[in-house]
Amino acid sequence: MKRKLFTQIRSEWRSNLWLAIELLLVSVILWYIGSTIFTRLRIYYEPLGFDYEHVYQIGFSTLNPKAPEYVEQTDEEKLASMQRILQLIEARPDIEAVAMGLNAHMYNGSNNGVSLYIDSLNTNGTFLVQRLVTPDFARVYRYHGINGETPEQLAQMLKEDPNIFFASPNILEHRGVKDLTPYIGRHFENRSNGPRDIVLKGILVTPRYSDFQHGPFSHSVLMPAQPDWVGWMNELMVRVKDNMDVDFKENFLKFADQNLRIGNYYITGVTADRDQRELFNRGSYVQMRNYIVAMVFLAINVFLGLLGTFWYRTQQRTSELAIRSVNGASPSQLFRRTINEGIVILTLITPLAIVGDWLLVHYFYLSCYEGKFYAPQFWCLVAIVYAILALMILLGTLFPALRASHIQPALALQQE
Repeated sequence: MKRKLFTQIRSEWRSNLWLAIELLLVSVILWYIGSTIFTRLRIYYEPLGFDYEHVYQIGFSTLNPKAPEYVEQTDEEKLASMQRILQLIEARPDIEAVAMGLNAHMYNGSNNGVSLYIDSLNTNGTFLVQRLVTPDFARVYRYHGINGETPEQLAQMLKEDPNIFFASPNILEHRGVKDLTPYIGRHFENRSNGPRDIVLKGILVTPRYSDFQHGPFSHSVLMPAQPDWVGWMNELMVRVKDNMDVDFKENFLKFADQNLRIGNYYITGVTADRDQRELFNRGSYVQMRNYIVAMVFLAINVFLGLLGTFWYRTQQRTSELAIRSVNGASPSQLFRRTINEGIVILTLITPLAIVGDWLLVHYFYLSCYEGKFYAPQFWCLVAIVYAILALMILLGTLFPALRASHIQPALALQQE
């Protein structure tokens, strides 16, 4: 039976060739879409390296000089006003930590960069995010060090020495440095904020740039701001105690109206980081949806194409199937023969599809996505795509196969 099937496929090679090309192209495209979805999902569920839950951004601004309540202040008075605001916020019973930063908060598309130099190496060639912050930023986002340093320990070290910094482990990876540990305690030259030496105090568990951004692409450093820089920093963020953020926005704004109108500063609003996260990731969510829709669309088109192809083939082979039935072929044999033809063609083109998938990995994924080859994911997706196409072939040939298996020989030959 199988030998006859292969003989028939070979004899009808022209029409089968187009079907094979269609299956090959669809297989590679489905693998690409599926691989993109799997890669993004796997990245999405990796540890973030920080905790955004119960974190809120406190918006603040200053009065316009033409406002009736505006008061003239020296730089020292402005600094004192902001420090007083921080003290009042930190004294609230529902606040765990409060910090300020300069374009530093997580899920922030507007960041500052920095260039660091050591020996003959530098961080140029990749965007190194500089998080210039007050020390308790480590407590607000619960940063950890790779050697077990707690957020509290990181914050304390940042308070004790303003000339240190912490870095993600990959800041020199593009220069061939896979392990940053030997550089702990060494001086780096910071040329972005005026030439000065700063010491690498420790290495952070990589804070990822976003939920869909893989760790190796999230290069960042955590630097303490000088105490007198607080007056010109543009971000104020707080961590609320885990069981005390019910109605926090409303309660805090009432508190701000009554207590935080100091000097020319006033509070403009409160935004939860979980809301900021949704907004920041919205484009990636839309991309994921589009990939899934494209995969479903392709699967439906394959189904309809195969349905039409095999329906037409069944019509063309009416007399052949009738003769087979007369010669003793059972309905189940006729059904299997019609079904197996598409499966055999799919199986024959699968090795070529695997070659195409590998070329995509080699020339696209390794350079643009993660830089690593994950063999389990590769072969798992090959199997999934094969299963999807086999299912589409089964569904597309089911009705023609059922019709062929119940053909009436006499009627079919009479029509011929």
